[in-house]
Amino acid sequence: MKDLQGRFKGRTPYLCLHGTDELSDELFHECIANGVSKVNVNSWLRDAYVAALEKGLQTKTFPEAIDDAIAAMVKEAERFADVLGSTGKA
Repeated sequence: MKDLQGRFKGRTPYLCLHGTDELSDELFHECIANGVSKVNVNSWLRDAYVAALEKGLQTKTFPEAIDDAIAAMVKEAERFADVLGSTGKA
């Protein structure tokens, strides 16, 4: 990415980061600092939802399990808003 920044003299084209499973928060920060303007975290959110739903369905009613799954996904989305520097910018 640093090579792209040099080539485009700071006017890096829109860069989107896909396949982010298992990336550390520090690597997300570095990518953003180097010009990434969009990050796909779909599977991170989906995985949190599915894990909470699976756990909830073992002991709770379906509506309660869905509520827990949504809460887990929202928690992960809020974490990524913080990690990616988007909190409070909507």
